[in-house]
Amino acid sequence: MDCNTDFNFFRISKTKNVATSARKYRDLRLQALQASPASFSSTYETEVAFTDDEWMGTLTSPGRETFICAAITRQDQNVQQFSGDPAKWVGQVTLRAPSSPECSEKNMDPGNDSERWQMLSLFTCPEYRGQGLGKRLCQEVVDFIRGYRDQPKVAELSLIVKAHNTAAVRLYERLGFLHVRRCTLVEALIANGESHLLPADRSAPKYTDLSGLLMKFSVLRP
Repeated sequence: MDCNTDFNFFRISKTKNVATSARKYRDLRLQALQASPASFSSTYETEVAFTDDEWMGTLTSPGRETFICAAITRQDQNVQQFSGDPAKWVGQVTLRAPSSPECSEKNMDPGNDSERWQMLSLFTCPEYRGQGLGKRLCQEVVDFIRGYRDQPKVAELSLIVKAHNTAAVRLYERLGFLHVRRCTLVEALIANGESHLLPADRSAPKYTDLSGLLMKFSVLRP
């Protein structure tokens, strides 16, 4: 990778430049679904049909936060800082806010009443991999949760990854995530807040196979 490239990590604003952010997020998300289709619960065919309003709604939902890694060439840095529009978005991860006790996701871990967050859709563009960007995006999520409020002192961060995605599993293991159990695509979509993508008939092996791995990390607050 060009040594003249810097990386900027930030959380997408829900109020500023939403249309522009939605367009850039859409392009990155669709690229992710094409580049790594086996890594996601959703599909390119589903999301390419989303309207502009749906993409903006995804970013402005009160229950979700989206974090971005942008690649910035140093010669253009001054212009980009002035415009507030980084040149290229090359990585992203989404964080789903703490679930309430009545949420169906609670069944993912019965008996656990702690503050629980769900991380999903981690992706970095193939040409930018191997530089620790995925790790940095995960750290942005952990830092956000840690500073979200003072209590409780421990918050649980969960994710569901395809069990065969060994590179992702190893990344999460290195970050301190622990294996909890295997789970289905139905459970993954519900936990990720994407139950609307589920068909009425969920009997196919695609939905019932234990193809996912639930992992968990404890975020400690000072």
